Amino acid sequence: MKRSSIILLLLLSVSLVMSGCTTTPSKQQTGAGVGAVLGAALGYGLGQGHRNKDLAIALGAL
Repeated sequence: MKRSSIILLLLLSVSLVMSGCTTTPSKQQTGAGVGAVLGAALGYGLGQGHRNKDLAIALGAL
């Protein structure tokens, strides 16, 4: 539980830092961000009950 919280916090902080690099995101950047969030959510859902849930979340975000 603690490890997944750390990974989630790391992904969130990286996304916030990267979003501060530009003032207006393009449609491609917005789509990539939305896709990463949805992929991480899907990885979380599919990884429930498995040993490598953290890996599923990370791969979904990528």
